[in-house]
Amino acid sequence: MIELGRFPRIVLAVKKDRAASVKSFKDLKGFKIGVTAPGSSTNFFVTALIAKDGLKPEDVSIIGVGASMSAVAAMKKGDIDAISNLDPVITKLEQDGDVTVLADSRTDEGNMKLFWRRQSRGRGLSEDRLHRKESGDHLDQHRD
Repeated sequence: MIELGRFPRIVLAVKKDRAASVKSFKDLKGFKIGVTAPGSSTNFFVTALIAKDGLKPEDVSIIGVGASMSAVAAMKKGDIDAISNLDPVITKLEQDGDVTVLADSRTDEGNMKLFWRRQSRGRGLSEDRLHRKESGDHLDQHRD
């Protein structure tokens, strides 16, 4: 796991006119997705999210668009179908009505939706734990 601070503050958003066709991350297959740079944290964010729905990195096209007005321009011109980026880029695109947010790690609530789940342990209480597909993972083995 990579920790980028309290919140990664990365957002994955899709171009408004493509949003109706995207119900889950697997619907991004074949999309051109703008990231700050190939191999960056914004690229990692996309890769992790699409993997949750069974896609591989080669199922999307990753395009470096930067983290400034060049990223905004790429979305507005239609060079990309979706974007994984940070503020102020995302806020500008939201304010202009250009995108629909699919995944938002800027807030506690957004991170809980993306990376955590509630799991009952049969004690009448629920506890938060990192969502992992593997059974018997490190977190389960080292509860202390």
